Amino acid sequence: MAVRTFELAGAGESLSVEFKRGRPAPNDRTLIEAAVCMANGPGGSILVGVDDDGTVTGTPPRHGAATNPTLVEALILNRTNPSLVCAVTVETVPEGEVIIIDVPPAQTVTGTKDGVYKRRSLKVDGSPECVPYEPMEMWSQQFVLSGQDYADVEARSATLDDLDPAEFERFRTMAGRPGGDQSIAKLSDQDLGRALGVLRSGGVADHTVTLGGILLFGREASLRRFVPNAEAAFVELNGLKVSVNDDFARPLLRSAEELFAAVQSRNAESEIQWGLHRLAVQRIPQIAVREAVANAMVHRDYAERGMTRVQIDRQLLTVESPGGFPPGVTRDNLLSTSRPRSRTLADAFKRAGIVERSGRGVGLMFDALLRTGRAEPDYSRSTDRSVTVSFEISEVDLEMTRFILQREDETQREFSLDELRVLHELRTYGTLQTSEIVDALHLDDQRARLSLAGLVEQGLVESRGVGRGRRHHLTAAFYRLSEDDSAYIRVRGTEPLQHEQMVINYVTEYGSIVRSVAADLCMLDGPQASKLLQRMRAAGLLEQLGERRTARYVLPGSRPGS
Repeated sequence: MAVRTFELAGAGESLSVEFKRGRPAPNDRTLIEAAVCMANGPGGSILVGVDDDGTVTGTPPRHGAATNPTLVEALILNRTNPSLVCAVTVETVPEGEVIIIDVPPAQTVTGTKDGVYKRRSLKVDGSPECVPYEPMEMWSQQFVLSGQDYADVEARSATLDDLDPAEFERFRTMAGRPGGDQSIAKLSDQDLGRALGVLRSGGVADHTVTLGGILLFGREASLRRFVPNAEAAFVELNGLKVSVNDDFARPLLRSAEELFAAVQSRNAESEIQWGLHRLAVQRIPQIAVREAVANAMVHRDYAERGMTRVQIDRQLLTVESPGGFPPGVTRDNLLSTSRPRSRTLADAFKRAGIVERSGRGVGLMFDALLRTGRAEPDYSRSTDRSVTVSFEISEVDLEMTRFILQREDETQREFSLDELRVLHELRTYGTLQTSEIVDALHLDDQRARLSLAGLVEQGLVESRGVGRGRRHHLTAAFYRLSEDDSAYIRVRGTEPLQHEQMVINYVTEYGSIVRSVAADLCMLDGPQASKLLQRMRAAGLLEQLGERRTARYVLPGSRPGS
């Protein structure tokens, strides 16, 4: 039976699943290039005999009466460099055969013996494709596969004259401030470079300068010579008009400072008051800006073409950097996984006090935005070639900010990040099921339930219904503290009317309704559904037929058929 064929075909193509039309049968070159492409991606399965839309069409046998899996494996092994060891199986379908080629991820960049290099990628619409593997991309991938830090590579022929003393002084000034590593703030230029691992004893002029040294302390001419991709840009849009477009190639610390300053000069403030306290709240939290820009500088792929780009308009602040997420990091695990692409650059930024030293920088971005009622950072435009994060910069949600400040001041307890995320979702969408919160926030079920239980215990969230239909919404206490009492009435008070309309719509369509259906339809438990139906009967909206377990409800004057 072709169980695996139909399982994979039903799931559709992805980065790790490729379909190949089987009629006419693809030639050997096509199979080899497809295997190379998959190996230079995440690895996965190639199905020969399945159309792009998932239709299983089969393919004719390749070796007489049947396809010999061993011969297909040998074909790929002998015509790839380095040799690629695949596992091939053949499944029979009514239309012929389906050849399944399982390809492992390559441990080094792999090509065909004819010199063809391809890699797996995603189109703008999210569908997968094979694209040519550019030399710069292959070089970058070699750093990933070997685990080598780009910043640790020797900048051949570079000397101390390629480094700018002013940049060493900039680093010392930063490190000497609160949050920096003051133990290195008084070191000489050479000792500082050695402490950061970007200068090594020996080599040209008794010192080896690394690419990390050029990135952190290099003169602009040296940057363009040794790391020509180390460019950054600040863009400001006024509608469709570009009002500022400044691009430059400068050492990383200087670039980061200038990008911070450009955003900060456009960062308006709102004032919030609770009790005797007054607080200025920025439209874009400064810590979120610093972490986003620093992450782009530290984690970008300097072997990839392109520049770190910061763009601001009336609605969004967007930070984009070349190269996908570092290995092991995805949009779903950003908050729990910290794996810098360059440990050398990450350590330098931490010791300069630019970013958080415990590796919680992304969490701090989320926290800062949620505390002002903003949406979480949006990474949805990121691809395997670039990381893009956007922040909303509309007016501050003063009610949400006031609530958080006042509640934490009263209880002397800070909300956890998970609690802030749940509060924001409920504030935005009104009522949600646990499963909806889990899916929206990419939380595991246990963490979501623990956060909800904690918020219920604090009297900030109410839960209604049972089982999978259980729904959650913010309580009157939340809206009272946020000085938005009417919102609670809107969230909770409209539910009975909505439930009544849902029941009427159902009965109009299907003739009658019973308690269990009403409970499922309105996400209520059994007693709540009974009360709803009895209330509607008393109001003349429904008539009851039968008693107790046999009771069903119809529109007045109607008698549905049995």
